[in-house]
Amino acid sequence: MIFIVAQAVGFVGMAMLAMAYLQRKRESILAFNIASAVSWTLHFILLGALTGAAMNAASILRAGAFFVAAKKHSHSRVVFMAVMALFFGMAVLTWQGWVSALPLVAMTLSTVAMWQKSPQHMRAIIIVSTPFWIAYNIINASIAGVVTEVLLAISAAVGLYVYRRK
Repeated sequence: MIFIVAQAVGFVGMAMLAMAYLQRKRESILAFNIASAVSWTLHFILLGALTGAAMNAASILRAGAFFVAAKKHSHSRVVFMAVMALFFGMAVLTWQGWVSALPLVAMTLSTVAMWQKSPQHMRAIIIVSTPFWIAYNIINASIAGVVTEVLLAISAAVGLYVYRRK
């Protein structure tokens, strides 16, 4: 029963994440990311995938910090470095072997993506992070995670195409 609930929670996170990269503005992308990260944190807790849960919990703080910075038109390198240190610290605290490196790499790439001022750059970098999450999700039996990452890559690619400069 917990497995089914975990997958359902993951699919809620999927809906939020897919919507994120279809947004026109950076602030909207970040807001949808916060909602998604809450769902994914719970999803990975239910699956017992501690590094995935920790990375998503930390991503709530990341998206919140970047959202506030965007509203203030600030682009502080200190905030960026603090967020990167948080992800590395969470990986160390929840280390479950080499598999923990997969979400760390994915979150490092997505942090670089969220840091971009251009939504197009954000979308392009997110596409690069998806294979790391796909591998982690397969290893941890996250059906919702695998489906999400495939759809996320498609969603980001559609966003790249729709909002391209002519």
